[in-house]
Amino acid sequence: MRNVAVCLGGLLRYLPHVAQSIQEHLVAPLDADLFLSGPIDYVAEWSAALAAFPTLMEVRLERENVTQFLESLSSFYGWGESGWRAAALVRGNWLGCLIGETKDMHRAGSGLCQMYGHRQCLSMIEERERKRGGNYSHIVWSRPDMFWLGDHL
Repeated sequence: MRNVAVCLGGLLRYLPHVAQSIQEHLVAPLDADLFLSGPIDYVAEWSAALAAFPTLMEVRLERENVTQFLESLSSFYGWGESGWRAAALVRGNWLGCLIGETKDMHRAGSGLCQMYGHRQCLSMIEERERKRGGNYSHIVWSRPDMFWLGDHL
C-alpha cells in the first residue's frame, strides 16, 4: 500500500508534453498513487499521455462548475445569497470557472478553477482511503502543465 498520493488538477491539455517528467521526477520518486482532475475539454488531445502513469488511480473529468460549488458552500456555511458573490466582484485574475454569471464575474483567471480541482482530487483521495482502509501519510498537489526537471525530495 502506497503512503503518498499525488494530485494533478487543472487543464490537462499540456499533459502530453509533461507526463514523462511528472512520472519520472514526481510520481516515481515518491512511489505515489496518482489522481487527476480537470475539465472535460480537449480529451482527445491528451488522453494517450495517461499511459505514462502506471500508478494512476482515478481521473475525474467534468464541466467545472465553480458557481454550483460555491452555492453549495454558501448553504453549508450559512453565507446567504450574496456571500461569495460579493467577494466575486473583487477585481483580479483569481476568478475563473464561474458559469452563468455576469460579465464582471466571469473572468479567465484560474484561482477558483484550481481550488475546485483540488477539492475534486481530495474527494477521490478520501474515497480511495476508505476503500483501502488507511490514509495516505502525504498528499502532494501539482499542476498538469508543470515540467519537472528534478526529483521531488
